[in-house]
Amino acid sequence: MLNSLQYFILGIIGIIFGQIVAHVIKKVCPFISERITKEEFFNTFLKDYKIDVKYSSILIVFYTILFYFYGIHLASILALFLVPILLIVFSVDYQENLIPDTAHILIFLLGIIKLCIEKNTWQDQLLGLLIGGGSFLAIAGIAYLFLKKEGMGFGDVKLMAGLGFFFGVEKILVIIIASFIIGATTAIILLLTKKRGREDYIPFGPFIVIGTFVAILIPSSWLIEGYIAFCTFLGRGITDGIYHIISKLK
Repeated sequence: MLNSLQYFILGIIGIIFGQIVAHVIKKVCPFISERITKEEFFNTFLKDYKIDVKYSSILIVFYTILFYFYGIHLASILALFLVPILLIVFSVDYQENLIPDTAHILIFLLGIIKLCIEKNTWQDQLLGLLIGGGSFLAIAGIAYLFLKKEGMGFGDVKLMAGLGFFFGVEKILVIIIASFIIGATTAIILLLTKKRGREDYIPFGPFIVIGTFVAILIPSSWLIEGYIAFCTFLGRGITDGIYHIISKLK
């Protein structure tokens, strides 16, 4: 468990990263197709700086929970940098329906740092990349083949490939499951409340980000076991229902 000074430092890091995240989102979203130079970024950061409470608060809470339960180790330290990137992905994709390529590159770089430090994880990380990116690429291909429209953006494919390379097999499976459950639930709610139509595009990046946050904070074994238990319960319920209907027909 961290001491008071360490939590204070963690809070300062959360505040600083939160202000950077807010400024990046403010700069990127109106000019998503334009290249933002380092000089322009830092000049406008100093000139247009306004305190942002939202993103700093999210990071402080997330960091506190993460380090309280998991302590100081490589995964927690790398998460300090991964989470701000994911917040940018969430906001930009939600507003502009596009994930900046810089986000994918930074996630891959974090994966390389992890690989260089741990050294024996390259097989797990490479397989995670193939599963994460490959599964979403397959979904995109199937949707285009049969529905003749984009079922999954290529930005989502690259994001999942990067996250798979960073996390490895176990957590990328959790992210896939969690993101689809959260995405499907949200889509159903939006359709039932008529806030979205069947033909409306719903960006999937935010659901991937939420699924990643779930995978970071909750042990993978708990989530996988819970998912298996739910599927088993659901399967038994369907089987019993079919058996009941057949017996009534007889």
